[in-house]
Amino acid sequence: MKDTIIIKATCPYCGKETCIEVDEAKYARFKRGENINSALPELSASKRETLRNGVCAKCQGGSWAGWAEDEEKDFGNDDEER
Repeated sequence: MKDTIIIKATCPYCGKETCIEVDEAKYARFKRGENINSALPELSASKRETLRNGVCAKCQGGSWAGWAEDEEKDFGNDDEER
């Protein structure tokens, strides 16, 4: 059984807190410098971006705009408008 942890990120633009569940060992590899795409390939691009810089799916906008709406549905209560 894999050990998972919850990473909380606060968006620097809107202040929204996003929680992402990740495999602890894979997250440790990313924090030690491994490319996030290699360490956490199972995460969506917008979740990986949130882990990298804290920006929530909605604020990522641009090329992420279509994915942001899907991400909003996946997170549940953490993504309610503030």
